[in-house]
Formats: sequence, structure tokens, C-alpha cells
Amino acid sequence: PPDPAAVIPPKVISRIDPVIPENARSGGVVVLAGVVTQSGQVENLTVQRTFTPAFDKACLDAIRQWRYEPATHNGRPVAVDYHVTCTFSPQRQSGGKNGP
Repeated sequence: PPDPAAVIPPKVISRIDPVIPENARSGGVVVLAGVVTQSGQVENLTVQRTFTPAFDKACLDAIRQWRYEPATHNGRPVAVDYHVTCTFSPQRQSGGKNGP
């Protein structure tokens, strides 16, 4: 695998925000881990920090649809491990922070 310090991270080019479950009364945080492939797709997405099954599903459903400009190493696309934090609140929803 390439040296992580020499990898230019992937960039989101198409993003869908998670939908807050209708019966949500409070906000929460879900952390996901997966791989951004050489083609910029998200694969092997798993929940690393759960909030509720409904919030987890909303985050998984949205992030699976994200598309990225892939990470590069020496100018060539490479697959990288990736983490995404989904933050939900009753007033707003956000795909939140993301990064390798």
C-alpha cells in the first residue's frame, strides 16, 4: 500500500445528505468507515459508532450514494480507507465531517 503521507485524499464530487427519521426527537452522531475505491465509489461501509438503527440506516443509505474524485498517489488513483461522521439534529441534517 502507498505511504499515507504521500496520498492526496479523495474529494466529494456528488453528495446526498442523510434524511432524519420522521420520528426523531433528538439529534445524534453516526460514524462510518469504508473504502473509497480507485473509481471514486464507496464500498465496505460499516458503522463504527452507532446512534440508533434508524439513524445508522439513514447515514448508510446516503453515504453509499456519494461519489468521489479518487485519492491519488504519484498521480494515479488509489483506494483508501475513509471515515465519515454524520451529525443529525432536529433543526438540521448534515453529512458532517469526512476524512481519511
